[in-house]
Amino acid sequence: HDPARSARRAAGETMNTTLSKALFASAAIALGATAANYLYPETRWPNYAPVNHGPYESRDCGPGLSTLVVGASVAYGVGASDTDHEWWVLACQDLGGYWYNAAGGGNLSEHEVQQIAGNPGFDRVIVLDGANDLVLGLSPQVPGQIEKRLPRWWRNVAQMRTLRPDLFHVLQPAPFGMPSANTAGHEDELRAIYAQMAMWVDLDLSEASVDYLDLVHFGDRGQRIVADAIVERLR
Repeated sequence: HDPARSARRAAGETMNTTLSKALFASAAIALGATAANYLYPETRWPNYAPVNHGPYESRDCGPGLSTLVVGASVAYGVGASDTDHEWWVLACQDLGGYWYNAAGGGNLSEHEVQQIAGNPGFDRVIVLDGANDLVLGLSPQVPGQIEKRLPRWWRNVAQMRTLRPDLFHVLQPAPFGMPSANTAGHEDELRAIYAQMAMWVDLDLSEASVDYLDLVHFGDRGQRIVADAIVERLR
């Protein structure tokens, strides 16, 4: 009998058991997050189209100002039943002009700075953002995370306005009262920080009564609400 070999074997079995438990826990968390974010209440909205088009879509709606749209998935219309029902296409039809949507899924405000810097020459820039900077990568129930994110968003907004002092900045709708797996326990803080962000934008749609399909995106009715609000301010 070799005591050292037995000890190594026992340590290896303990490590494998711990690893198996960790992998199981990670899989359970991922499954729970998916269920919380996408399976409910999305199932009530069978027309939900997660991605209607890739980034860099454009529309020519006749005479009018050329418009650059930047942001993340909400900015490029995820949730509409088809591309023609996305908020920016509806706004294009109402306001006219050539519209180019440079938004991309999962973007943060630093990506929006790059989108603006990389697309000069447009008559108008519309930024639709807010939620991603606060919630992407957020750990549930861990205090002190959100307050560190706000200064980063402020710095990036300042950079955007340096690039385009005339940009039109819209704070997107966000249902922070309906927590996801990662925002649980942060609801009050998220609402308080979002209220501060609202003071820095040109149009606050954070409380817009849109038809949420999951915990971020909304359907055709919400797309129309966002379009109408933006058109009213820009017309």
